[in-house]
Amino acid sequence: MSWRNAVLSFLLAAAAATAMAGDQGPRGLQPPKDKPHRPVGIKAVAPRPGGGFKKEDVGNYLHTFNLPRNQGPSQQLGVVSLEFMSVSTLRTRIPADTTGFDGGEQVGLALLEGPLAFRSPQGGEPFTASKGYAVFDADTGNLLIVGTLEQ
Repeated sequence: MSWRNAVLSFLLAAAAATAMAGDQGPRGLQPPKDKPHRPVGIKAVAPRPGGGFKKEDVGNYLHTFNLPRNQGPSQQLGVVSLEFMSVSTLRTRIPADTTGFDGGEQVGLALLEGPLAFRSPQGGEPFTASKGYAVFDADTGNLLIVGTLEQ
């Protein structure tokens, strides 16, 4: 028996012994036990002196930078409304993942109209919509969440 065969036999025997040695359930990552960290978002709208921002500020941001991963033309995006609310209220208005937020934190929900086109990570034809939303941190103006609304 060559040394290669001996090593291979040893490794196969060790793997078989490990497989037969009791409960070998799935071994995935354990979920975190601590409170989730609050999302920071990406720098977007600069708060005005004295705090806050307006619908026009969101429109200027979108026309200049577009939404992340949106392939639709940014100049055709329009801000229908901008409403400030708590995260608890936001959860009742849109289907967004708000993990890491406390219910009382303030955000700005901008409802959008215009050509939205997002390509899937696997490529293929982009998903298109004409209505969407963007959620901004009410204090920093950072963009937190982007999504589309049902047609």
